[in-house]
Amino acid sequence: MCSTFLCLTLITSALAANPLYKTGERVEFGGPGDIHVAGKTLEIRETVIGDVVAAGQSLRVLQGIGEDLWFAGESLILDQRVGDDLRALAARLYINQPVDGHVLVAGEEILVGPESTIGKKSMIAGGEITLEGTFKEPVTVFGKEVIVTRATFDDQLEIYAEEIFVDAETSIGKNLVVRTPSEKDATVLTKNIGGELFRKKLSKQDIDVFVTGRPMPLLRASPYLSQWILGLLLVVLWPKKMETFRDRVLKKKLTHLGLGVLVPIAWMLVAVILALPFTLLTVMMALALPVILFLSGILVPLLITPWTATLKGKKSKKKKRALWKETCIATVILYVLYSLLGPIGLLFSVVLSAMTLGAVVTSVKR
Repeated sequence: MCSTFLCLTLITSALAANPLYKTGERVEFGGPGDIHVAGKTLEIRETVIGDVVAAGQSLRVLQGIGEDLWFAGESLILDQRVGDDLRALAARLYINQPVDGHVLVAGEEILVGPESTIGKKSMIAGGEITLEGTFKEPVTVFGKEVIVTRATFDDQLEIYAEEIFVDAETSIGKNLVVRTPSEKDATVLTKNIGGELFRKKLSKQDIDVFVTGRPMPLLRASPYLSQWILGLLLVVLWPKKMETFRDRVLKKKLTHLGLGVLVPIAWMLVAVILALPFTLLTVMMALALPVILFLSGILVPLLITPWTATLKGKKSKKKKRALWKETCIATVILYVLYSLLGPIGLLFSVVLSAMTLGAVVTSVKR
């Protein structure tokens, strides 16, 4: 919960010069100005004039919000109007009243009820998604199961899902685009479509376009490839130093792995402790952590070069390959591993990155 509150504080630090901060097991709040709140059970009992940034187990909105609502937690129940954008990440999301701005939400179970009217463009991602409200601008939905009943869409509706059901009472002002693994997985009963109905097979490229806005190559592009190329550059420039560092990392694998896991956790805890009295310092620490994690992954291919060196065979009389060549081979192997095995390749890369970070920490201690 604390880490999500930190992220939300970072994202919205520019929203108000002097927001009101509140924390506690159970927090009931409201009033003028922007409010940042963290706790277990949260309730808005008075009208909020500005923005609300909240993190907790549950949030129930019983009075209106004049501006944006940002939330991260387990449950959000929206029973009053939000004057601008709604951005939320929660296991269960129930939107029962109008949202005048954009809606960008993700969760396991999402319901946009019949009393809700969404004023601007919406993007909704989750597991089970039910849409029953009115949407004034285009809506894009990505989920496992999407059910649309008695809803009204003034603009286009586009759905990516394993199963789709659109009932006969739903009205769509422009095009309806449904993308499922096969046509039998999409049931569209409505005839009230102002544009065209497009049925398309859900492919990996469709998912890429939804997530990144552009199609990716059929072979999955590893997000670590840019890191590894940077690490290869370091190996080319300083081969002896990089070889020494590699040997030190592998000499105490478990020690360095443990340190590499503990350091980011400790870093976040310190940032959270400093969040209220030193917000600017917290923001700087939060910005620095992704950079640290990125740099810790640049030498991952270097760490597996001892194994790639054995690929030519023990009986081979060829001279030892240069370290940069071994690193190139390791980079290709990791790229293929990630592309073909997905999460397994990702986990392997994360473990080696943690070992690298742990070795850097021990170097600083020295």
